[in-house]
Amino acid sequence: MFRDSAEFKSTNLNISGGAENIDYYLFLGTENNNGYTVRSNFERHTARLKVNASKIAEIINLEGDVSYTKSKSQAVPATLNTDGTPATFFVNAFSWVRRIAPIYPVFRYDQNWNAIPHPNNPSGFEYDFGNATSFDDGSIRGPRYYATGEHPLASIENTIETTERDNFNTALRAKIDLSNGFEFQYVVNYLTEIDLGTDFTKPSGGVFAAANNGLLTNNRNNFSAFTNQQLLTWNKENDRHSYDALLGHETYTERFTTLSLSKRNIIGDFSPILDNTSVYASASNYNTKYATEGYFSRFIYGLDSTYYLNLTGRYDASSVFHPDERWGVFWSAGASWIMSNEAFLNDSKVINYAKLAVNYGTTGNDRIFYEATSRRNLVAYENQYEIDENNGELTQTLFSLGVKKLLGKKQRVLV
Repeated sequence: MFRDSAEFKSTNLNISGGAENIDYYLFLGTENNNGYTVRSNFERHTARLKVNASKIAEIINLEGDVSYTKSKSQAVPATLNTDGTPATFFVNAFSWVRRIAPIYPVFRYDQNWNAIPHPNNPSGFEYDFGNATSFDDGSIRGPRYYATGEHPLASIENTIETTERDNFNTALRAKIDLSNGFEFQYVVNYLTEIDLGTDFTKPSGGVFAAANNGLLTNNRNNFSAFTNQQLLTWNKENDRHSYDALLGHETYTERFTTLSLSKRNIIGDFSPILDNTSVYASASNYNTKYATEGYFSRFIYGLDSTYYLNLTGRYDASSVFHPDERWGVFWSAGASWIMSNEAFLNDSKVINYAKLAVNYGTTGNDRIFYEATSRRNLVAYENQYEIDENNGELTQTLFSLGVKKLLGKKQRVLV
């Protein structure tokens, strides 16, 4: 069940360079990681390019970053009890060797103690699941008194549990110097992730798999996130006074789609293809969208680099709330005093920096969860139903009651 060694290989190539107003960085990498347990592994290929260009027309700076990652992993599977519930500790190789006595064989033997062949197993022999065996001469070999019907190596070698992931991320930042202390920034970022999962257990992979003549689940998840931000800043300083102002607008949109289908009773050459199965088990398909938008501002005034006043304001919306109740106003005000700049602390050998600050304001929260779960409710204002069937007829069961005006999304904070 264990490899003689768990190998890790990583090969990376870094190239960087540039000229007076431009620089670039290129990274190419590959990683292969084999776990201690047989058939557990992780493989990843990565590429990244980053380019910075400055003083375009003397006022424009650009930063671009694009990366792509392709990974594939194979996990050690979890066995299933006869009712289909996970029994992970039976397939955990470390737990198994600590719990089971070393007298029990790995493979099944006939009455003459010859290993029984099995062409569908990678080892070529039939696994011993610890069940009682009766022979033609009338003799009986008793059952194993631990985890009867389970075999971690059988589950590992007869299961394909893989995840393939494609991850693409790109970002662009543009800065424009508008003179007189003004600067405009435009930031955009797009992230997408596609996951393909396969959970395939042959009939020889455990009691539940044997009872169903094999199990297969294929799933696909698509995730994307888009951020769009515009910032206008103004900074000015003189001998005693400093000013820092910000106006901004941002949007964020997140989408997720999942599709999963499970079938049983494998037919043919035991390949993880849904068309090679005959019995439908379950299916799931849904999509979500989460979006926010906000306008925000900040003003900081400083006097003698010692006394500061800061004010902030936001006008934000979240798709979690009803369209009529989606927008909210949030603000804060604060003051700070850097005491270590005062004369009475200039000669202190104990305190080199001391600051006293007080802030008061309001903050919002759109992280609403389904009752007794850690799963977010992204449409909390809608009535939500579980769709099922009863004797072939459609049924709908209310599981989340929508609320138009949600209390507690805004709170006051003093720090």
